[in-house]
Amino acid sequence: MKRILLLTYVLASALYAQKPAFDPKSSSGQLFEYSEYAHVDKANYSIEEVLNNEQLSYKKLESANHDFGFTSDNYWVRFRLKNTSDSEKSYYLKTGRPVTDVINLYEIKPEIRTFKNGDLNAFSERDVEHREIIFKIDLPAQEEQLFYMEISSDGEAINLPLTLYDESSFFINNYKQQLFLGLFYGVLLLAGFIYLFFYSSLKNRTFLYYGIYVFSIALMQAALDGFIYQYLFPNGGFFNSRMVLITAISSNFFLLKYCEHFLKVNINLAHFKKAYNAIYASLAMVFFMIFMSPKTFELAYPISNINGLFSLLLILATVFTMWYKRISVDIYFSLGILFLVIGLLGFVMNNLGLLQSNFYTLNSSKFGSGIEVVLLSLSMTNLIKKLRQDNEKSQALALKKSEEISELKTYFMSNISHELRTPINAIMGMAESALSDTNNDKENIEKYQIIKNASMSLLSNVNDVLDFERIEKNELQLKEEEFNPVSILMDISNNWKFEAQKKELNYMYVPSIG
Repeated sequence: MKRILLLTYVLASALYAQKPAFDPKSSSGQLFEYSEYAHVDKANYSIEEVLNNEQLSYKKLESANHDFGFTSDNYWVRFRLKNTSDSEKSYYLKTGRPVTDVINLYEIKPEIRTFKNGDLNAFSERDVEHREIIFKIDLPAQEEQLFYMEISSDGEAINLPLTLYDESSFFINNYKQQLFLGLFYGVLLLAGFIYLFFYSSLKNRTFLYYGIYVFSIALMQAALDGFIYQYLFPNGGFFNSRMVLITAISSNFFLLKYCEHFLKVNINLAHFKKAYNAIYASLAMVFFMIFMSPKTFELAYPISNINGLFSLLLILATVFTMWYKRISVDIYFSLGILFLVIGLLGFVMNNLGLLQSNFYTLNSSKFGSGIEVVLLSLSMTNLIKKLRQDNEKSQALALKKSEEISELKTYFMSNISHELRTPINAIMGMAESALSDTNNDKENIEKYQIIKNASMSLLSNVNDVLDFERIEKNELQLKEEEFNPVSILMDISNNWKFEAQKKELNYMYVPSIG
């Protein structure tokens, strides 16, 4: 067996004589310039088959972040490393994207060493426990080493940066990146919680959509950065492989819903509503495609990206149309969308190899999203201010209307009171005239007395209404007058006695005069 492996190693070295080895200390250029790749379509070759396959056609990598596009095909990359120093050197190779399904590194010696990576493999199988695709490479002194790398995915975009760090550079770079990611995710989580709290207080759906959008962005970036895989699905699996698409669809949907409500599309640009509904329908279709079959899952990646592109174009078209129609658009909202577009544009251009890979281009989508969230949060602050001002205006208007209604009520009651006094006085006059007539018998006199007492009670109520009007105007003045409570109580008693007699009740009132 060892002879076969040795023969394979010699044969592979002979076949790979055209590319020089890369020395991290002395070679000019970057590692990708010393590397080649082979596209093997859907073929699942073992490392032994690749080493012995003379028909494979290798091509040079075109950039430091070579883009293979959205594909489910398999690729093999090979390169040599050498150590010309007198001591063993350790390096960390950073490659691929954290969400790439399979990236296995093979160290070709007389015995082939395999280092498994990619989010289809268990996190515990990684040589370096890191959320990104990291391999630790130990190069013995004064030796060259041949490496092959196997790459495959389920339809997502495959990018292949090949960055080699020495130990100190790797840990410094990792520390800076963790600091940046902590700040990035901290801003997102803070903004999400704050605006969901505002929604619970104000019940305005704009705050709800914005809060969920921010959390969706955080989850999508966490999936892209490998945190979902590392902490939630460390064994890979069905949901881990779909988390990027699920969170991307969620962030796309809630971004559109937020913009639609913030810009009041239904009121300002009603004819744009059809375009928003069309993208909602497309997002729903992509969501179902994720779970239907492997083929539809593969197609869901490019369609989801197209949906995101059209969503940004629709938002920009909405903003520009509102500007054209001279409809006010918050300046922070406009700047936020602009930075989002710039960040995503830099991300796409880097993936296509049009921009050189560095910390800023690799994280351009995070910069764009982070600045966008800050600016959109400022626009939401302006929305809160506007809602408060509208509420104050509504309260002032309601107070004004209440005062007008109160004045109308007072005016009406004053007039009606004066109108009632005239017939009441006439009734009382007739009752008093009948009471003074000596020809009336006792029964009629009692009835006229009841009429007089009831009229006096009604007149008292009318006077109370007029007194309330004076109280509202601070015009009521109290007067001290002597009165006989017995006569008043007798009048009241006579009214109650008449009502009791109608109901055939016994009623008697005996005044007690002390």
